[in-house]
Amino acid sequence: MSWLLWLAAAWITWQWLRKPAPAPQPAEPAPLPPPLEDERLRWVALAWPMTGQADEAFHSAEPSRDPAAQERKVRPALLHLFGLRNDMQAPQLQAALAQQLREGWYRLDLDRPHPDDDLRDAMAFACGRVAFAVRLAGMLGWIDDATQWQLLQRNAGRAQDCFDSWRDFGEAWARGRRQWVMRSRADSLGVPFDAAQVEAWVSDPDHLWGWLSWRPDQPV
Repeated sequence: MSWLLWLAAAWITWQWLRKPAPAPQPAEPAPLPPPLEDERLRWVALAWPMTGQADEAFHSAEPSRDPAAQERKVRPALLHLFGLRNDMQAPQLQAALAQQLREGWYRLDLDRPHPDDDLRDAMAFACGRVAFAVRLAGMLGWIDDATQWQLLQRNAGRAQDCFDSWRDFGEAWARGRRQWVMRSRADSLGVPFDAAQVEAWVSDPDHLWGWLSWRPDQPV
């Protein structure tokens, strides 16, 4: 009988060894950060065509997961947009930027228009760039949180006063960017787009410009 027991044990062991190893389970994807509330989302959505240069925190209520990497990516171009020197250290930068934005945020990109510029298109371009620059400055700690949201709200207010919809704003911005770069002015944080691309965005119910109303009291 002992040899039968030994044979049974060997067979069980062999069956166990020939079982394939369980397949590794895929890692759970990292949860998406919570989005901003609709009103603040509306303010930052003005910057949509530029947001490929920003991380996931741009539209989120949570801080950036890697602000140092974000700063390395955008610092020179962002300081150029603000008209500040690239060699500024953090305290000097924060003080200079806070003063500049308090005194003249609304003049960014509108200081010295070319005589042939269409001013309405220039306004759309400026509103989009200000939304992007101010939001990034807040994410990087260059300006305090209260200043960030106050400026974004004011910038959104002037955009809503000047334009009727995301489509109207986006098409004007596309033209405004085109006239900006045609005059040998830099927009290294931006990307080219046109009216067809704007139409695709506003027609997509999953896109910010497709589901978010232009004004709080206006249907989509």
